[in-house]
Amino acid sequence: TDWTLIRETLDSVVHNLWLRAKGQGVRFRTVGIKIRFEGFVTHMRERTLGTHVTDEDVMRATCRELLAEFEGEKRAVRLLGARVSHLQKAAAAQKGITEFGG
Repeated sequence: TDWTLIRETLDSVVHNLWLRAKGQGVRFRTVGIKIRFEGFVTHMRERTLGTHVTDEDVMRATCRELLAEFEGEKRAVRLLGARVSHLQKAAAAQKGITEFGG
Protein backbone atom coordinates (compact mmCIF):
# COMPACT_ATOMS: atom_id res chain seq x y z
CA THR A 1 0.00 0.00 0.00
CA ASP A 2 1.42 3.36 -1.10
CA TRP A 3 0.64 5.70 1.80
CA THR A 4 2.15 8.70 0.02
CA LEU A 5 -0.39 8.26 -2.77
CA ILE A 6 -3.18 7.75 -0.23
CA ARG A 7 -2.27 11.01 1.56
CA GLU A 8 -2.21 12.85 -1.79
CA THR A 9 -5.61 11.39 -2.64
CA LEU A 10 -6.95 12.48 0.73
CA ASP A 11 -5.65 16.00 0.11
CA SER A 12 -7.57 16.10 -3.17
CA VAL A 13 -10.75 14.81 -1.52
CA VAL A 14 -10.37 17.40 1.25
CA HIS A 15 -9.87 20.22 -1.25
CA ASN A 16 -13.07 19.27 -3.09
CA LEU A 17 -14.97 19.05 0.20
CA TRP A 18 -13.64 22.45 1.28
CA LEU A 19 -14.75 23.97 -2.05
CA ARG A 20 -18.26 22.60 -1.50
CA ALA A 21 -18.41 23.94 2.07
CA LYS A 22 -17.10 27.32 0.93
CA GLY A 23 -19.57 27.40 -1.96
CA GLN A 24 -22.46 26.74 0.41
CA GLY A 25 -21.20 29.38 2.83
CA VAL A 26 -20.86 27.11 5.84
CA ARG A 27 -18.39 26.69 8.66
CA PHE A 28 -17.78 23.28 10.19
CA ARG A 29 -16.84 22.03 13.62
CA THR A 30 -16.42 18.28 13.09
CA VAL A 31 -14.11 16.71 10.51
CA GLY A 32 -14.11 13.01 9.69
CA ILE A 33 -12.70 10.38 7.38
CA LYS A 34 -13.90 7.04 6.10
CA ILE A 35 -11.45 4.40 4.90
CA ARG A 36 -12.31 1.00 3.47
CA PHE A 37 -9.76 -1.73 2.98
CA GLU A 38 -9.97 -4.84 0.83
CA GLY A 39 -12.46 -7.28 2.26
CA PHE A 40 -14.83 -4.33 2.87
CA VAL A 41 -13.37 -3.63 6.31
CA THR A 42 -14.49 -0.04 6.89
CA HIS A 43 -13.39 2.42 9.56
CA MET A 44 -14.62 5.92 10.34
CA ARG A 45 -12.90 8.47 12.53
CA GLU A 46 -13.86 12.04 13.38
CA ARG A 47 -12.70 14.90 15.53
CA THR A 48 -14.71 17.81 16.86
CA LEU A 49 -12.80 21.08 16.89
CA GLY A 50 -13.02 23.72 19.59
CA THR A 51 -14.83 26.17 17.33
CA HIS A 52 -16.47 26.40 13.91
CA VAL A 53 -13.92 27.05 11.16
CA THR A 54 -13.70 27.50 7.39
CA ASP A 55 -9.97 26.89 7.02
CA GLU A 56 -8.91 24.32 4.42
CA ASP A 57 -5.56 23.81 6.16
CA VAL A 58 -7.32 22.88 9.42
CA MET A 59 -9.55 20.45 7.52
CA ARG A 60 -6.56 18.85 5.75
CA ALA A 61 -4.40 18.61 8.88
CA THR A 62 -7.22 17.06 10.89
CA CYS A 63 -7.97 14.49 8.18
CA ARG A 64 -4.29 13.60 7.91
CA GLU A 65 -4.07 13.14 11.69
CA LEU A 66 -7.08 10.83 11.59
CA LEU A 67 -5.59 8.88 8.67
CA ALA A 68 -2.27 8.42 10.50
CA GLU A 69 -3.88 5.78 12.72
CA PHE A 70 -4.12 3.46 9.71
CA GLU A 71 -0.72 4.08 8.11
CA GLY A 72 1.29 0.92 7.90
CA GLU A 73 -1.79 -1.17 7.17
CA LYS A 74 -0.83 -3.67 4.47
CA ARG A 75 -4.30 -4.27 3.00
CA ALA A 76 -5.22 -2.33 -0.13
CA VAL A 77 -7.39 0.76 0.33
CA ARG A 78 -10.64 0.53 -1.65
CA LEU A 79 -12.36 3.76 -0.56
CA LEU A 80 -11.27 6.99 1.06
CA GLY A 81 -13.59 9.83 1.99
CA ALA A 82 -13.82 12.95 4.11
CA ARG A 83 -16.76 14.70 5.69
CA VAL A 84 -17.64 17.69 7.81
CA SER A 85 -20.57 18.11 10.17
CA HIS A 86 -21.92 20.40 12.84
CA LEU A 87 -22.33 23.01 10.13
CA GLN A 88 -23.11 26.66 10.71
CA LYS A 89 -23.85 29.36 8.16
CA ALA A 90 -20.77 31.56 7.83
CA ALA A 91 -21.37 35.13 8.98
CA ALA A 92 -21.65 37.74 6.25
CA ALA A 93 -18.58 39.89 5.82
CA GLN A 94 -18.60 42.90 8.08
CA LYS A 95 -19.11 46.22 6.31
CA GLY A 96 -16.27 48.66 6.31
CA ILE A 97 -16.79 52.13 7.80
CA THR A 98 -16.82 53.72 4.33
CA GLU A 99 -19.67 51.48 3.15
CA PHE A 100 -22.22 53.12 5.44
CA GLY A 101 -24.17 56.03 3.94
CA GLY A 102 -24.11 59.24 5.79
